[in-house]
Amino acid sequence: MNSQIRMTLIANAGVFIEYKEHTLLVDGLQDGAARLFPTSPTPEETIAEMTSGGSPLSNIDTLLFTHEHRDHLSLPLLLRYLENNRVKRLILPAGINLFAAWPEKTAVLNDCIICHADRERIRAFQIDAGVIVYALPTAHMGEQFHAVCHSCFLIDLDGITLLFLGDADPASASLNLVPSINMVFTNPVFLHNPVGRHFIRTLHPYATAVYHIPYEKDGRQYRHAVLHEIQSIEQEGFPVFPFCTAGQVIVYDRGRFLIDAS
Repeated sequence: MNSQIRMTLIANAGVFIEYKEHTLLVDGLQDGAARLFPTSPTPEETIAEMTSGGSPLSNIDTLLFTHEHRDHLSLPLLLRYLENNRVKRLILPAGINLFAAWPEKTAVLNDCIICHADRERIRAFQIDAGVIVYALPTAHMGEQFHAVCHSCFLIDLDGITLLFLGDADPASASLNLVPSINMVFTNPVFLHNPVGRHFIRTLHPYATAVYHIPYEKDGRQYRHAVLHEIQSIEQEGFPVFPFCTAGQVIVYDRGRFLIDAS
């Protein structure tokens, strides 16, 4: 059985993960609507591929969402996906009641296990033997968003660990509980923050992928500024690279991460 880990960028902070017979999608069903920075929605052609059947993006086992901002989670897109696919498990932010939101879709919702992150404590979700998702409650960056239920996801794939920071506030106390990590996924604002950058250094990752960067057509000036800063940070000896091109892939194989830097 293939024990590679394959991570593919969908758009913004959406990442598709393939490992053995397991598939997971983090923040991949979103429409790009954001309040502060330019973002790119999940492309309509990708949504069509997800809902047409016969694609690697069809019938994803586990859908995970860090929080309920539309550049990470679109409820209409989630419903569209659930109606056209077989999903085993949803991991949602606390407070989202899909049965109340879609009372007429009870049959669809009953087909999968619906789990929720917790606002106060770390939750562990055993996906399968050797595959565990930890939801770490954190504040959302920006004081105006601190009331938002937000979680980081630490995904353990037989000992290889991936940390998805979403839009976490670098000062969140729960981050102090994170052990060393093999690969970190961070947005540019977390990386820019000295506290955030120091935190990532303490994890000693093989590398840090910077996502949540708009495509050229959606935010050229912001994108170029972020890419310039990433290049400067990399020159300081910080193992970091942009993860911001549609279809860009990271593969873990035989103890090494192979990074498509396109």
